[in-house]
Amino acid sequence: MDKPYNQYGYREPEKEKVQGKVRKRKGLYFVLLLVFLIILAFVVLFYSSLFELEGVELEGLDRIETEEIIRTLRLRRGMNIWEVNTRLIKAHLEDMPLVFSAEVRYRFPRSIVVSIVEKELVALAPYQDKYLELSQDGTLLGIVEGMKEEKPLLTGMDFSQPYIGKVLPVEQNQSFKEILEVLPLMSEEEISILSDFNVSNPLNLVVYTLDGTVIWMGTGDYPEKIRMIPEVLMEIQHREQEPSYIDLRVPHFLSK
Repeated sequence: MDKPYNQYGYREPEKEKVQGKVRKRKGLYFVLLLVFLIILAFVVLFYSSLFELEGVELEGLDRIETEEIIRTLRLRRGMNIWEVNTRLIKAHLEDMPLVFSAEVRYRFPRSIVVSIVEKELVALAPYQDKYLELSQDGTLLGIVEGMKEEKPLLTGMDFSQPYIGKVLPVEQNQSFKEILEVLPLMSEEEISILSDFNVSNPLNLVVYTLDGTVIWMGTGDYPEKIRMIPEVLMEIQHREQEPSYIDLRVPHFLSK
């Protein structure tokens, strides 16, 4: 028996298409509403009191005063922790003369942690009746009354109006610049046999041992030349010589 003819049958597929579009539109509206609610919740949470800054934790401070760091941070209690630009603060801290490096991080929900690595003391320089504490890049770290035995002494420099944080003009004296860079690499044993480093002549660093022996170092290759000193002194003792100075400006040494 033939299927009855439905003169309106051609409309059924069109109705299904419409219903499908409606379902998709409702799904899209639901997704948009969900996204809106998530964003709204995030904004409310972002500006809530949960993330109000309550304190700053400082690590690694020795020479630098806490108040100086706080002034540089420019943070205020109660501000939103998300407003803190850690990269900008890090840059400001590392511009401070006594700071070698800095790290700034969040400690959720209400704190900022600031870790400071201060510049290291590598040498002392006499100034009037005191001693200036110098870092590797020539920054004046402090002024002390007595000499610290474990640090080498640099002499032969004139200091004009020294103050803590001042960067000395190391580029104007090649010997001064190079020996400051080398000193942190020296062992305690190497430093222990030397009395002081005279940098008055930019073209010839002069080193004095504890027993008064004078050593001409010239410029450059200081690590290698310093490693040679114990061997040279021992050879001189074997020869039973008392040279007025030892010349290490060339690969082979000449005693005079």
